Amino acid sequence: FWLDSAAAHLGQGDTSIMGTNTGALAQTVRWDVATNQLDIQQAGNQTSRTEDVLDYLQYHAWQPEQPLEVEGFTGGWVGYLGYEAKQATMIGHINTHRAVTPDAYWIKPQAFLRYDHRRQITTLVAYADETLLDTLQTALTYGPGSQPEPTTHHPPMGQWRLTTEAYQHRATQIQAMLEGGEAAGICLTDSYHLADYRGDSLDLYGRLRAKNPAPYAGYLRFNTFDDELEVLCASPEEFLKVDRDGLVESKPIKGTVARSSDPAQDVQIAQQMVADPKIQSENLMITDLLRDDLAKVTQPGTVTVPKLMAVESFATVHQLVTTVTGHLRPNTPVVEALRAVFPGGSMTGAPKSLSITALDHLEAGPRGIYSGAMGWLGDNNTAELNVVIRSIIIDAGRLSIGAGGAVVVGSDPVAEELEKQLKAQALLDSIAEQP
Repeated sequence: FWLDSAAAHLGQGDTSIMGTNTGALAQTVRWDVATNQLDIQQAGNQTSRTEDVLDYLQYHAWQPEQPLEVEGFTGGWVGYLGYEAKQATMIGHINTHRAVTPDAYWIKPQAFLRYDHRRQITTLVAYADETLLDTLQTALTYGPGSQPEPTTHHPPMGQWRLTTEAYQHRATQIQAMLEGGEAAGICLTDSYHLADYRGDSLDLYGRLRAKNPAPYAGYLRFNTFDDELEVLCASPEEFLKVDRDGLVESKPIKGTVARSSDPAQDVQIAQQMVADPKIQSENLMITDLLRDDLAKVTQPGTVTVPKLMAVESFATVHQLVTTVTGHLRPNTPVVEALRAVFPGGSMTGAPKSLSITALDHLEAGPRGIYSGAMGWLGDNNTAELNVVIRSIIIDAGRLSIGAGGAVVVGSDPVAEELEKQLKAQALLDSIAEQP
């Protein structure tokens, strides 16, 4: 795993962490929400049991004798929770679609490294076995990083599940629901598929992070249980963060516009986004939803909105981001905070229960890992997880991309489909570039 603050040079993200499942005490777990089967690998041995993955993660964290007194990841679990895991977090919900990829995959590393981008310091960490520090240090290479080599451009020959007309029609169907008062807004998505990707996935991730650096990026590779699964993610969105003092934070994004190379026009584009009534409506809807979600696990009266609709700028887009915070109730496991807010409201709509049920029928298949959560759950009841957007999933050579956006009463179905294409463009461009 490589949880990558790829935009640290832009002042977004402080720490990157890297590691593997090497070590006798390291574990890797894989989970299927439909069967509740949990596969566990440790020290080369594989077992299976029937158990909710979040319960397992909660009760199998490290208990270090001398915890590191630093912010961020100091040990715990690294991985993802796929969107269809909503069947286990939304009471009474039964999925219509079943993901082809595991609904959760997590590693508990026995050794890992942390890189502090601000101080430019690398820290090696190992539990119980000091020789793993030597293994980490031997693997390090010192010197300037290499940039992706110049490439040729070969547009990928994949296709979206939905045609342009079908996506627009579904947006229109959602608007009819909204006008009938059934919901405030619903996040419609689609999936792009390429049947046989043969490129080097780590090189592809390098091109993606150069093209679209993001604070909550990362690269995961799972080859346990005979899988060949990789997650390449350039997410700009923080889903859930919990620090050592129990401060809970979520930063939903609603509003995305392409940037301009002309500085004056670029500023104007951002200002127009801020003033757009549709985008304001989307933000307020998700802000209220997140406040309600966080209230389930935070101390009464502590949920606040320190930033409402602030512009955050990335390499290719401007986005409108709201920050919602609260203080975790005493003795509340961080896993319960994740359970309370999953799936992310910015990827469902409001009310959440109605939205996910409607989306199960409106969307043409499972979302899989896309629009789930990826990051870490710390052994000191801390966490930092993104929303899995701007991501490429490669499963045994089968490549997929998810993209979409919130549909509200004031939406233009044509513009919604164009927004889907905009969000996928940097990913498709990275795939198109070949050595």
